[in-house]
Amino acid sequence: MLDAIKDALIVSCQAESGFPLNTPDRLAALAETAIMGGARGIRASGPENIMAIRERVSVPVIGIYKKEYPGSEVIITPTMDEVEAVVAAGATILALDATRRRRPDGCSFADLMGAVRSRFDIPVMADISTLEEGVTAAANGVDILAPTLAGYTSYSRQLVGPGPDLQLTKELVRLGVPVIAEGRLQTPQDVRAAFAAGVHAVVVGSMITRPHLITRHFLTGVPKPNTPIGAIDIGGTKIAAAISAGVDWVDRERAPTPADADAVVNTAIDLLQRLIHRNRIGSLAAIGVSTGGGVDHEGRIASATDIMPGFAGTDLRTAVADAFGVPVGVMNDGHAAALAEAEIGAGSGYATVLGLTIGTGLGGGIVHHGELYRGGSGLAGSVGHLIIEPGGRPCSCGGTGCAEAYVSGGGLLQTYNEAATTAVTTAAAVAELAAAGDETAVRAVAETGRRLGQAIAAAAATLDPDVVVAGGSVATLGEPLLGPAREFLAANGFAAIASIPILPARHGADASLTGAALLATRLACVDQ
Repeated sequence: MLDAIKDALIVSCQAESGFPLNTPDRLAALAETAIMGGARGIRASGPENIMAIRERVSVPVIGIYKKEYPGSEVIITPTMDEVEAVVAAGATILALDATRRRRPDGCSFADLMGAVRSRFDIPVMADISTLEEGVTAAANGVDILAPTLAGYTSYSRQLVGPGPDLQLTKELVRLGVPVIAEGRLQTPQDVRAAFAAGVHAVVVGSMITRPHLITRHFLTGVPKPNTPIGAIDIGGTKIAAAISAGVDWVDRERAPTPADADAVVNTAIDLLQRLIHRNRIGSLAAIGVSTGGGVDHEGRIASATDIMPGFAGTDLRTAVADAFGVPVGVMNDGHAAALAEAEIGAGSGYATVLGLTIGTGLGGGIVHHGELYRGGSGLAGSVGHLIIEPGGRPCSCGGTGCAEAYVSGGGLLQTYNEAATTAVTTAAAVAELAAAGDETAVRAVAETGRRLGQAIAAAAATLDPDVVVAGGSVATLGEPLLGPAREFLAANGFAAIASIPILPARHGADASLTGAALLATRLACVDQ
């Protein structure tokens, strides 16, 4: 039986009470359709459904019986009564809840396994939520382990974001008992990751067999009409807010960025509230926030440089959502700018876009086929913290020699002042001098461009983008900055990346705010 499902996709054909598919005949048809598509196993619940499915398919059927008992949280084949019904219905594999929670009859999992083994010759699959439960199940002789209940018990690790618990899956594989990955597998990428972790097979359910959930998934791409959205961009020197219909600005406000983290949040909220009142808007459909710093998948500031002291740890999404009572999304400003340029900017039409934002710092983002890649901790695309000069200038992140220390407003200012006889106090002043033909300023801009090319060469050798788009206030210097970057890449870049286009951003200094508006537009869809 285990050989029959090796490297197989198993489809869970279940329907909740009250849903149109919840009849034996319809679930059997669903199972038959899944087999036509290439599934090599079915997971089914309830004796009537199991029997109906067994009559229509010849592949292995993992049988469970969901039944609720007062005073017990265990509902997957909780007692011997349900075991007997599942086996009698013709299941070829028996699945049991093997968590440490109290069973309705007071028996332990070991007691139940002993009773099963004494009466039936059937492979047993243990649905668990922790490694300890997997160890116990393996010691009691189960044939298959499955992290089906990971995150669904109060004491198991609560997962953040979509996707399966791969850490637990890998730990279970090391126990030496075949593992079937089940729970939270939503994409082909999740399935590939599970097999890469060493599982025997995978079970996918809702994303294949529950049309109402699949429909809701696609409806998230349908915007709510005629409802304005809000956008906020929090940078190291300024905070901007806007009301937008799509990406057409209705009204905008800006203010200097305060030094205190709480004041930063309050200023951002106040700017947007001011716009709402001024334009007599009843409510927004959603709000997108672009911000400096690393942003985790829950919208919290996971890390921040010295440019924004005390900002790390701020629960930005919750603060804004509490203030306005609408869906809120938060993303890093470099990510937001990259999304804007990839979707409706200079990178539109390219498959893979590396977007760079050169302003107070040097941010970046990677967009592939319209989707932003954030990485495991939300820091993907942080080109500003590539080391381009080991032991060089100190960076706001605490390191030395980072690209941001050379390619940013502060980097340009320092490069100029190190060579000038008379120092200036702002990057804007350097830009003005360069435009007027000051040789020291022109050389400073060119050197900053060369350093930009150095950072792009390092990033492109890893990411292999189709195009690089540079935006932000410093990037408005244009060809005097981007020309030397292209020259460095052409002369020093790996052959395959030496000719990657480096284009000026179409949205300029507004790229991050535009990206925030796009994020809000995506959120302003039919609720999942």
